[in-house]
Amino acid sequence: MLTEPRLRTLQNPRAQRIAALILISLGAAFALLWLVGRTLDQGRTTASNSQLVADLQVARSTFESDVAVATRKAVALAHMPRVETALSSGDTVALQALATAHPDTLLISAGGGQRGSLAPLGVRRIVEVVSGGRTIGRVVTDAPLDSTFFSRVRENLPTGTHDVLVVTDGGRVAAGALPAGVTLSAPSPRDVHIGGHTYRALSSPLVSDRPELRIVALSPGATSFVSAWRLPLAVLATMVALGVLLIATSGLLRGRKPTPRLSHVVDEPIAVPAEQREEVSVESLAEKLAETYDLETLLHTILNAAIKATGAQGGRVARAGEPGSRAGESGDEMLRVPLETDEPGGNSSLLLYPPPTGFNADAAEIARWLAANANTAIKDARFHRVAQESGANDELTGLANRRHFTSMLEQEFARAERAAAPLSLVLSDLDDFKAASARLASRSSDKLLKAYAAVLQRCSREIDVAARIGGEKFGLLLPQTDEEGARQVVERLRSELQSEQGLPGGPLTASFGIASYPRTPSAEELLIRADAALRRAKEGGKDQIVVDDGPKPPAASA
Repeated sequence: MLTEPRLRTLQNPRAQRIAALILISLGAAFALLWLVGRTLDQGRTTASNSQLVADLQVARSTFESDVAVATRKAVALAHMPRVETALSSGDTVALQALATAHPDTLLISAGGGQRGSLAPLGVRRIVEVVSGGRTIGRVVTDAPLDSTFFSRVRENLPTGTHDVLVVTDGGRVAAGALPAGVTLSAPSPRDVHIGGHTYRALSSPLVSDRPELRIVALSPGATSFVSAWRLPLAVLATMVALGVLLIATSGLLRGRKPTPRLSHVVDEPIAVPAEQREEVSVESLAEKLAETYDLETLLHTILNAAIKATGAQGGRVARAGEPGSRAGESGDEMLRVPLETDEPGGNSSLLLYPPPTGFNADAAEIARWLAANANTAIKDARFHRVAQESGANDELTGLANRRHFTSMLEQEFARAERAAAPLSLVLSDLDDFKAASARLASRSSDKLLKAYAAVLQRCSREIDVAARIGGEKFGLLLPQTDEEGARQVVERLRSELQSEQGLPGGPLTASFGIASYPRTPSAEELLIRADAALRRAKEGGKDQIVVDDGPKPPAASA
């Protein structure tokens, strides 16, 4: 039984206040522990989701490029005379030779004969070959989903990432780092358990015409911060609560009155513009960065993502030349993330305001990773702006100008090297154009240039690039076309030009120089050899076609 003195102690108002304070302090300590753990876990989840979105964007971009190469390859092969001849005759020996020279290709004649092979898993592109009004066969190429594809994707992922990629077919793993046949579906970010491991997963369709094929990015699950540090944090929180309790108890026992709160002190958070607090969907971050070329929009998009991923209380974009901090901002606590904006005054940066509990250990790394993705988008926007300002087309003819043609030559040469596919370059020059210009008015000479440009466009495929190099000199880039195919294109050009009616000054002729890869080792050498062949054509009497006869590359050793 409680003695009378003890009963009076418990009924004492001061003792009751102490007991209530103990309960409140302990409850607050454990609530704080729960909130800190929840905030850290949410930050990790958001950062993981953002990285998965970026992984999928890299994978889709890589595969879209592969599909485009396969499409161009199929179209080019379907127009090759040797392919038409082999399919028309059903010559299996010739079909086999062509299939060997062009891997990941299947040639099918109308008679049923076929040669070549395709990858077990991939996206196929089929082009029918028509001759004399009838279908004589089909050319089938594919963009394979094999180890080479996954290796190229990983090369473009952030350094040090442990994320893995797989391809699913109908909801089951078909290729990649996980065992084949495992059921896997993640149309939105979710945790999955496979083979005793936990992953954060997100998937996306690879191409629109094969919705059953999806690329899945998986991030290995990490041990929860709360689970790993539950006991140390609980001990720390308890010690803090006991300290508060001792201080408060000491004041109560001594009869001290609580210090009144100063009414004139107002805690005002640093203002953050409403547009910066806008919610940004993790799934749409990559699409938003890819869709816009406006620098201001890009900066606010990445700022919103950084605030959400790091748990920051707010933030702003700090322009070059501005003071390091504004009134109310503490430079030691803020997280500054440099960006490569390359503006006239220098580079801008993101300033992130810390949450009440401060940034966690991963916040800086998360912000840097987001900034790396932003820098890529900013560079693309800068390139787009420069291209818009400089212009890609010749004003008179509407063809590509020299700068754009040179850029496309380098891109197509790189694609030809990767795919081991032919590439031809045709340079042409209108014969006696300067003499004709001297006889005719300026508008009439312009009409000659426009007429030849129209002929070039009529004789070009969608994948070809026709350009006016300068003056009366023109270029034609022919992807997936060898020397013989380029010669046939030029013969058609000559025929079309000779039949052109209504030209001032009479019929118009041109001289042509042709150079092809793989005979040439580089894009620059391809241009030099085509120009040399053009000079020989002009010196040989004009209205001539000269094909580069330089040394062929050495055959690859077995």
